Amino acid sequence: MQTARVNYTEESEHSINKAIELHKQAAHTYDHLAATCATEEISMPGFCKFFRLCSQRQRRLAEHWINYQTMRGGKVHVPEVRPLEDLSGLYRQKLDNLVEMALGVEEKIEHHLRQLHRIAVSADDVAMREYIEKKLSLPQLHVIRMMVNHVNGVRVSGNDYLYDRTTMLPLVKKLRRELTR
Repeated sequence: MQTARVNYTEESEHSINKAIELHKQAAHTYDHLAATCATEEISMPGFCKFFRLCSQRQRRLAEHWINYQTMRGGKVHVPEVRPLEDLSGLYRQKLDNLVEMALGVEEKIEHHLRQLHRIAVSADDVAMREYIEKKLSLPQLHVIRMMVNHVNGVRVSGNDYLYDRTTMLPLVKKLRRELTR
């Protein structure tokens, strides 16, 4: 029987499955953050919509990795998906803590991308290395920078409501326009 598996190690396959799991967990976490921002207690529609977009992005990245895994001849195995962060007491958190939690999610994903890249380099897997370098690393760094800017913006503004209305709602509209192109 023929296989598409060429220079694709078990370690690479396992790490890709971990990446799929990580992105699905991140999407789950972002769904909880969005729901929290939609509650009466917090009521931040800009952040709610922003976290929903982040969740969609994570789902899309998980789908990309699933397609990559099957293209390389690997098998997709993802255990039960749980949120990346501890979400107990989420509704009692302040907005800057929620945005910090989102930053932590993105940093975990970036860390795993670096691990994947190291595995690709050590296995001399040019295809995986280039895929990570050209398609994933730079956008991930941009997302981390955006999250850092929002953590700092919420803290410096001193007014969560104003920051949500003047920064997040216009940003979400802009991002949606970009995504529909």
